[in-house]
Amino acid sequence: ATILRGAFARSFLPARPPTVVRCPDRFISVASDVAARPSLAGEPRCPDTEGGSKQCRRLRQRGWVPGIIYGGGHREQLVKVDSKELMRQIRARPVSFENCVFDLLVGDQTHKVVPRQAQLHPVTDEVLSVNFLRFTEGTAVSIPFRYVNEEASAALKRGSYVLQVTNYLKVAAMDDRIPAELEVDLTGVKPKDVIRLDRVNVPENLKVLDTDPNFVIGTVVGVRVSGKNRGRG
Repeated sequence: ATILRGAFARSFLPARPPTVVRCPDRFISVASDVAARPSLAGEPRCPDTEGGSKQCRRLRQRGWVPGIIYGGGHREQLVKVDSKELMRQIRARPVSFENCVFDLLVGDQTHKVVPRQAQLHPVTDEVLSVNFLRFTEGTAVSIPFRYVNEEASAALKRGSYVLQVTNYLKVAAMDDRIPAELEVDLTGVKPKDVIRLDRVNVPENLKVLDTDPNFVIGTVVGVRVSGKNRGRG
């Protein structure tokens, strides 16, 4: 089984051109990216009859995905969620599924959770299992970067590009308004510039957990060389 993170997101991510945002201010708000909290419906899973690997295999055959709700100072709870609905939620947020807060409805209880440890079948991409961490103030999430304002850089317009070093920023979320992506402003970047956190718009409700002063997102490098031009001199 494949544990999902970057590869998981890329497997469902539709192709799209780079996003260009023109704004008089250097940083732009990401509040519009924060949607209303989505929900998932689940059912309790009996430890005696639905807890083992064979029983979980039968659940998948009947259209369920097994999982566990954990954390938040409460005991673990075995659950199962509808596989089609789960896949719909994954496809709706391919880069942010594991940093999105859901209302998970189980019986007469509603759990505020963040998906964790989603696993895919290596061939069919079937979701084999997914766990749910109870969301509390300060829950750690990893949010992917998205570049904006590429057209405001003469170097990037001439063909330079960002060689990405780090794909995610680990933060502590103080509330459930977690953006799908963190925007990295590329206004005015030049070749050999190092892209660091000072170019990232981090909302006030997120606390950056990686405080390394040498944290690097990427580096601006020279013009890409196409296959037909490579070797000419």
